[in-house]
Amino acid sequence: MQVLISQIRRDNKLQPRANLSSQVIDEYIEEIRRGKDFPPIGLVFDGQSYWPWDGYHRLGAYEGAGATHIEADVTEGTTRDAFKLSLGANASHGQRRSNEDKRRAVTLALEDEEFGKLSDRLIADMCSVSQPFVSALREELSPPKASSGDNGYHLKEKRKGRDGKEYPVKPKKPKAKEVTEAPPTQEAEAAPQEGEGTAESDKKDSSPSRRFDQVGNELPGSLYVTFEGLTRFEEYDSALDKAIRLANQIKESPGGENFSTHKSCLQKLKDARGDVKCIRPYAVCRCKGTGCRNCNQTGYLIKQVHENLARAKA
Repeated sequence: MQVLISQIRRDNKLQPRANLSSQVIDEYIEEIRRGKDFPPIGLVFDGQSYWPWDGYHRLGAYEGAGATHIEADVTEGTTRDAFKLSLGANASHGQRRSNEDKRRAVTLALEDEEFGKLSDRLIADMCSVSQPFVSALREELSPPKASSGDNGYHLKEKRKGRDGKEYPVKPKKPKAKEVTEAPPTQEAEAAPQEGEGTAESDKKDSSPSRRFDQVGNELPGSLYVTFEGLTRFEEYDSALDKAIRLANQIKESPGGENFSTHKSCLQKLKDARGDVKCIRPYAVCRCKGTGCRNCNQTGYLIKQVHENLARAKA
């Protein structure tokens, strides 16, 4: 839906990146002025104001381009809901997150009174990073003991596991090494953590990397596998978007006047993006994954159907 930019409020805590890139914003401004349509930003509406949790570069670019409205995916909730969603923003789209971006998200979660009590794996799911990354950063941020009699270990604390219960945890000694996260292809298998529950089902079932749909609704277990596949959709869409930008750059570069098939190439690329949007999972259906007429018995909705149902309800 189109949202008036003047009604969008900012909160630095909801800005998921360590720093915004003025270069990226300037590039987006130029593309907007050339007619490019960017994906919707993420907003939470609390009944009075809109709070952005995803798309700060796009929001800055539309403002810089002189736009008064911006396309957005809006969910109802509170600034607390926006904060939770912001922790995992930009994990699979937009400007790639740096290690500093990931550190900021995890640090905000660890310093939060509620989220800091969660297990490392739950925080990793929330922030879309690896569990070892969270564990290492938790150790780094642990305050040192002032007493001369400190043996190097911290007092036991409790963390909440996936089963909702709290378990005592004994952290390791802090290390001076800077915490960074390896690329996804190099990440080690997430090791079981103390305090994450010991139920038999918990031992057998690995934690899914996606727990929420595109509008922030929690996924039922039956749709975990379906939404895991969103990564492939996002990579495909990103590749097509890059191809469109490259085609335009070639056209505008020296010798580009000979690119006679430019328009037809662009149209084919745009059609390919449109085809994917017609099948891409977007939101959990109101049937909560059990299957109904609205979702054609799949349990989920594509974006267009979700928005049509939301307008009909309004």
